[in-house]
Amino acid sequence: MLAARIDRLPADEKALLQMLAVIGREFPLDLVRRMVGSSEAELDRMLSDLQNSEFIYEQPDARGIEYTFKHALSKRSRTIHC
Repeated sequence: MLAARIDRLPADEKALLQMLAVIGREFPLDLVRRMVGSSEAELDRMLSDLQNSEFIYEQPDARGIEYTFKHALSKRSRTIHC
């Protein structure tokens, strides 16, 4: 079911999920911004869409904003199916 949800994502969000899965279960926003070639506005939109779809959660961190995958299995599924 999770793989089917991922398959329905727009290509840019699917690619972002794949990249995030390589980073790990948690990933700081500043690292994601350095790695993604999209504009800041476009990246913010994709991250917001992924949050609204409940793939990732935003959480405050002492160094800024950090994201984490909602489900441990979703990281594995994204790596395999993206």
